[in-house]
Amino acid sequence: MDPISAFALACNILQIVDTSAKVLLKAAECYTNGATTETAQLSGNMDVLGSLGTDLQNIQTASATNHLSTAELRLREANERCLQLSGKLGRLLDGLKVNEKSFWQAISRSVKTVRYRDKIAELREGVSDSRSNLNLALLLLMHEKSSGNQEISMRAHTDSENRIITTFDQQSDLLGGEIQKLGRRLEGLSLDHLEDTMQDFRSEHEAQLHRLSERVVEILEQERTATASLETLASPEQSSAAQQKILESLYFPQMEERKENISEVYPGTYSWMFRNDASSLNGKENFMSWLSAPSTERSVFWVSGKPGSGKSALMRFVDQELNTEEGLLPWVGSTHVIKASHFLWKSGMSMQRSFDFLLRSLLYQILDQVPDMAISIVTPSRWRSAMSPDRRPPEWAFSELSQALRSFAKQSACGLLILIDGLDELDDKKGRHEDLVDFIQDLGSFDTAKICVSSRLDNIFRDAFKDCPQLRQQDLTTQDIQIFIRGQFAKQPRLMSMPSQGIHPPIEVLFKRIVAASSGVFLWVCLVVAELLGEARDGASVAELIDIVDRVPKDLEGYFSRIMDSIEAKHRAESSIMFQVALYQEKLFASRLPLRLLDLSFLEERHNDFAIRPGYDLTQCDLSNTGVDLRIDSAFRRVNSRCRGLLEIQYSEGLTEVLLDISHSDKGYPLTSKFLNTWDYCVHFLHRSFHDYLLEPKNMEWLQQRSNGAFDVRLFLCNARLVQLLSFDCRRGQDQAWMAFALADYILTALSVDNLQGSRECTIIAAHIRPVIESLIRLVPKLRPYTRWNLAHEIRDFDPKHDSFMDVAIGLRLLGYLKEYLTQDIVHTKTSRPLLAKALQEKPWRYDERMASHNDVEVVRLLLDRGADPNEEWDGVSVWAGFLKSLLDEDFEPKKSHFCLKIVKLLLEHSADPVLPENWFPWLYLVSLDPGPLDESAHRAMTTGSDMLPGADMGMAVSQILENLPEEFTIHAAQELDDCIRLAKAKAALSFGPTVHQP
Repeated sequence: MDPISAFALACNILQIVDTSAKVLLKAAECYTNGATTETAQLSGNMDVLGSLGTDLQNIQTASATNHLSTAELRLREANERCLQLSGKLGRLLDGLKVNEKSFWQAISRSVKTVRYRDKIAELREGVSDSRSNLNLALLLLMHEKSSGNQEISMRAHTDSENRIITTFDQQSDLLGGEIQKLGRRLEGLSLDHLEDTMQDFRSEHEAQLHRLSERVVEILEQERTATASLETLASPEQSSAAQQKILESLYFPQMEERKENISEVYPGTYSWMFRNDASSLNGKENFMSWLSAPSTERSVFWVSGKPGSGKSALMRFVDQELNTEEGLLPWVGSTHVIKASHFLWKSGMSMQRSFDFLLRSLLYQILDQVPDMAISIVTPSRWRSAMSPDRRPPEWAFSELSQALRSFAKQSACGLLILIDGLDELDDKKGRHEDLVDFIQDLGSFDTAKICVSSRLDNIFRDAFKDCPQLRQQDLTTQDIQIFIRGQFAKQPRLMSMPSQGIHPPIEVLFKRIVAASSGVFLWVCLVVAELLGEARDGASVAELIDIVDRVPKDLEGYFSRIMDSIEAKHRAESSIMFQVALYQEKLFASRLPLRLLDLSFLEERHNDFAIRPGYDLTQCDLSNTGVDLRIDSAFRRVNSRCRGLLEIQYSEGLTEVLLDISHSDKGYPLTSKFLNTWDYCVHFLHRSFHDYLLEPKNMEWLQQRSNGAFDVRLFLCNARLVQLLSFDCRRGQDQAWMAFALADYILTALSVDNLQGSRECTIIAAHIRPVIESLIRLVPKLRPYTRWNLAHEIRDFDPKHDSFMDVAIGLRLLGYLKEYLTQDIVHTKTSRPLLAKALQEKPWRYDERMASHNDVEVVRLLLDRGADPNEEWDGVSVWAGFLKSLLDEDFEPKKSHFCLKIVKLLLEHSADPVLPENWFPWLYLVSLDPGPLDESAHRAMTTGSDMLPGADMGMAVSQILENLPEEFTIHAAQELDDCIRLAKAKAALSFGPTVHQP
């Protein structure tokens, strides 16, 4: 909890009290002359007050009560009083609302203003109480937290607070007295004289408020300065811990994976990149001359090239070999150079082709080298969060990341060199390529920054970088290709020693043919040379090899087709399935697991649902040390023989430990290295160009024909990973528990997508996984699940004493499982959080298109049919009221409105209260609600207060709440919204009409 922010919000609320008093006077003037010129100002004040009230509510609930100190509890109570004050002001303003220009309505509102004298007095009393309590609580908290170097700044805070108190003492007392005096004068004046009276009061009142506003702005600015000084006075240990916390929040396990998977350049190649005498064939500057040049107008260097020409290998070479301490002095002088790089990967996981994660990677590398810059470039709220040991850092927003990088380039005295490989591999949803180009050009506008990027020759990059220093990869690799070819054929001394025929030795003729046919595409050369060496081992002569070079397709696409046609007929179906599995990318959720060789090992089972077929023994999988070795060796051989080198098995030692955050320092959990080693074998395409080749419609059709239809990869992975999951004993070691958690995360998230939620497969797999999940949940405190795991969100508030796998199944909308296993007894005997509340809870990890679906509605319907009560109280309000609050508080995607209103209708049809206690909705005091359209009996029921709703000041009609939903509901689901409003009004009239208290 930030006490300064809480105090500033309270001060703003008190200022709005005074401002709104002025608006009341102007409202009376408008009623007199029939105009409505002040309505906009009145609504504006209510909007501001609503925003402040919501922020204040958020601050109050940011920390659990049992983690607060005595002083923080006192401050929380004072904050709640401020929130009550805002509610009363909202009701006061609502009482003066005028719907249209009406003389009689103006008279009515003027008389009502006189009757509000007691309310105004009550408001003044609330101001006084709130001011005193808030001041005392804040001083107590400051005293509790003060120490050492912070004493001077705390005195500055106290002086500022005293000035605020004195100012509000003077101004609120004066304004309150003037308002009461105005009320007395209104009683004795006719309506004809009211305009002159209002005009006189307005002039004096505006001057006072102007002085008050200037004074508050001045004092709050001093508060911000004092807060900044407190941050700078943090101890070195606190600052270091905050810096580390920020780094941890930026890090993601796949940050370096793509770069590590790029093959290192062949020895002796690409050395021209660092020579000042080398230049590209189009006359542009070479890399080193660009790098050392001081000009800010040429801050971007573009490496372009054909697919397979070696751009990524070159970028990795530059990243590894460039010495930032040499050759850069003409650019940066004597200052230090910070280098950061990122390698985008289209065929990798979602985060490896994400713009947001690109920025996270760059910012992480920068702050890892200069951590002291963190406080200067991250937002104040981010730094305060990092300074608090108990606060979990919020997710990084794109705007926050980009601004932090810009701030570093602007503020840092260091040079900044950024390398970004594969701009064309960025996920181009919603025009992200354009955004990436804009970001590069914007960052390059700073004097301290230079950026080297690589991409294919796509039009967007040609247009953006046409005037930048650049090189075309295929124009500069002839010598490198020759070096590679000679080195590879040196392994065949029989060919190298063949006698000459004519002027040139036959082997030299072969080399020239390969170079000429390659067109600078290094990948084509590698594929052809591998084929030629295989033929040479089988006794082929140089002449025969030359003939092969002459006959093979000279483009990558043609060569890929040639390799695919060479796969033996008996293996084509299996190879097709392997390629389809390797191609598969989850689009409906962020999968955290790469494709592993162990996953592919289960293709020998022949069916995608093999694990849940009758007769399959889920315990037969032998993942003991010996069993794992045999399984991995067999899978390795099958992939090599079926895919002809187009799929590669890469062993990335330590990848699993990084991905799962397994710590060797945890002595309580001995590591079983065989499991970790097994998971470090991952499957990748030989090159992105082959990935793109397979995605072409004609080639996808060809693949699916070979496998007798499209292979259901998601279902296969669920089955393969279910078998792996059930083979683990989570009690034996932390690594097995973490691996089980990762597998369960994928399986349950995959089952939650629409095509599996209600399926037979979902029911069976979920039933198998239930005991494992309940066992894992008990280990959660030891496993420390981070927010990057989808399952971690589902069990974040899990209470092992009261919750069960049923809560997880409801949260994930596992409709098939719920239909089979959810009973009325489970619903009625559930303690703690009601299951219906879980069903209505939003899923922060879901993509927008999945935030609401047909199965969301069906799960709610199922719970209601099993006896769930929408009026059951939870967390201080009913489940129904909590759902309505979420509709008002959130920004909705258009697709969501339709489903949400279906749920509203369902709840109303199942006896959800049509009128709710007002004290459940302090935030709704600030919504302008017009009781006019209600039936008379329902309106009386809504306004009879505690006679109808014990403990409530008055009722809040659900129909009115629905009328004030975000505009997305009206735009995208107008008919459903109208139906819900009519139903709510009818329910209100039916429920309360015959029994309301008559005044």
